[in-house]
Amino acid sequence: MKKFEVGKTYFVRSICDYGCIWHIIIVGISKTGKSVSFKIKGESYINRCKIHKYKDTEYIMPFGRFSMSPSLRAEDIIKESNDD
Repeated sequence: MKKFEVGKTYFVRSICDYGCIWHIIIVGISKTGKSVSFKIKGESYINRCKIHKYKDTEYIMPFGRFSMSPSLRAEDIIKESNDD
């Protein structure tokens, strides 16, 4: 199963604008593995959300659950990233 890793940077694209990409850095995973703490690159706040599983991959909904909300999958990792 593909899982999120602490300290790694992942990317998610906007559903409405393909050129809009957010880089999300995982800063922590709960002890039970049911939630993840993350921050958006360039922002100072840390947010947390529930980890979901689908087809052997973890995913999160970093901006909430609504019809056009992007989902971030654990397989969308940035190979060579410059963490801030």
